[in-house]
Amino acid sequence: MPENNSLEPVHASSRVAIIDILRGWALLGVVIINYTVFLGLSKNPGAYHNDVTAKAVHAFLNLVFVSKSWTLLSFLFGYGFAVLIRNLQNKALNPVPFFLRRMWWLFVLALINSALFFGDILKDYALMGIILLFFNKLSGKATLVIAVLLLAIVPVANAVVSRIFPASDHMASLLPMLRSSNIIDVVTFHLKATYYQEVIQPNYAITIHLMMFACGLFGFSAFKFDLFSRIQKKPGLLKSIFWYSLAAKVALTIAVYLLNKIKLDVIHYYNPQYLGVAATVICIVSGIYWLFLWGKADRIMKYLEAIGRMTLTNYIVQNIVSLLIFSGAGFAVLNAHHPAFYVGIALLVYVVQALFSRWWLSRYQFGPIEWIWRQLCYQKHLPLRKSGAS
Repeated sequence: MPENNSLEPVHASSRVAIIDILRGWALLGVVIINYTVFLGLSKNPGAYHNDVTAKAVHAFLNLVFVSKSWTLLSFLFGYGFAVLIRNLQNKALNPVPFFLRRMWWLFVLALINSALFFGDILKDYALMGIILLFFNKLSGKATLVIAVLLLAIVPVANAVVSRIFPASDHMASLLPMLRSSNIIDVVTFHLKATYYQEVIQPNYAITIHLMMFACGLFGFSAFKFDLFSRIQKKPGLLKSIFWYSLAAKVALTIAVYLLNKIKLDVIHYYNPQYLGVAATVICIVSGIYWLFLWGKADRIMKYLEAIGRMTLTNYIVQNIVSLLIFSGAGFAVLNAHHPAFYVGIALLVYVVQALFSRWWLSRYQFGPIEWIWRQLCYQKHLPLRKSGAS
């Protein structure tokens, strides 16, 4: 039996830098996409749709960020799940009570966050964490096979669900509450919109959750296979992954374009959208890891790592800021602006958070919300300030 079998968070010195860097990158996509959502909720969202620059902004966001951030975070969630399972097993502790408690408090945070922003993702990760418990004893090979099968099913599920259950728009009737100067109305809007858009909406409830879980299992397998350490020893393999995934994305994009061009109705039965998302995420991850190992973007990587270590705090703060900026209880920036305006606000918030995260982590061990969450999970007081920090 190990000498120290008490529950403790992973020490900063034991964290894998690239994992936090990738979380930091994913959070950039989260804030940009979440803020540009408010363009569609404006009174005249179509005002800039024919603008050449607006089209370029939308094309770039669709290529790099749309659906890529939550899929990447799902992968990293699965990886982090495997890390914690390994640590608990090394201490000869039962992972089930700890993870149920951990996911319960994550769900509580999700309820709070859903009152701030109707696109909350924490509730989905809380659900995924509980389901992953049933797979924690499987080998990396077994979880990889299941993940591949789920990924193959997603295009069918997406096409079938979209055809049988066409999306219904509840937002129009809820928007007056978002524009209200009463904070209770605004909170009610976010909670109701979360329920309609992400709980009972079939495409989200089925397709998105299937994709999330597949990505989570891929992350679990990546840890089991010690993927990042192995790739670090084989830089040629990393370059191959980058170029092959890029080629796969280009091929899928061309195939979809041609199918639409010849009006072949294949997409109504097998929609490869999320296969393209998966290829793009692999390309982005391998590209960032390539830059990280190359060592030519160290300063940027340090800021990405810092913001990634405080993902929970930064994510919730982003949503608090969006409530203050876009809702009627704040500055009510809901009239249609150019898409670049929303991207600019998101970038400004992200840069401030990156600077703050570096400063905070030079003095403290955890982000503020991470610290509270960890204490609830580990059921003990954890020192926040670093020893010797002024």
